Amino acid sequence: MSSNNVPMYLSRYFSLSCAIWLVSGLVCLTNAQENEQTSTILNKYLGIKEAQQAEKLLLSEFRYEPGALKFPNVEGYHRKEQYYSSFKDKQDSQLELVVLQIDSGKIHYHIELLYSAMGELVFCKENQNNPNFNYTELRFFFQEGKLLCVYEGNAIITSSLLFYQKKIQFLQVTAQNLYDKFMHYASFLKMSPD
Repeated sequence: MSSNNVPMYLSRYFSLSCAIWLVSGLVCLTNAQENEQTSTILNKYLGIKEAQQAEKLLLSEFRYEPGALKFPNVEGYHRKEQYYSSFKDKQDSQLELVVLQIDSGKIHYHIELLYSAMGELVFCKENQNNPNFNYTELRFFFQEGKLLCVYEGNAIITSSLLFYQKKIQFLQVTAQNLYDKFMHYASFLKMSPD
């Protein structure tokens, strides 16, 4: 018996139970915080989509259509990058959303990248019809450069498969490259006279 008249095995049981309860409580809290963060990001995305539909954002578009150029084993390649931005004032634009569409023969990709006010990727949605992949839609949520969660359709992906790791890395690099490209072209707006 222990000094407070509780048998030692019960004391250990309660200590273990408390530890399990504490850890599970922290996990639930973390999941609740994650849900709140993803909900906040999703609300921002929906707000940006509404502003896009209402034409309240500035649209800059780049198209790559090779026309008569023939690629081996490809019926046709077309790429469209749409940059949606808002203006804080006359000179400073803020990139909100990039919509990337790639058509290569019968394969289509539609990727949307949502940025924070600091220019970090916070959300990515990819739709595609490539038969080499077993998904049609993926959604990624990020905070401060770290992955919060991945959805495949309506299912949350908890796996850390190499495919998802490579996909996340590819999307982060692509998002940064597109952001840098936008900022480069936006710098010309700052230099132009009023």
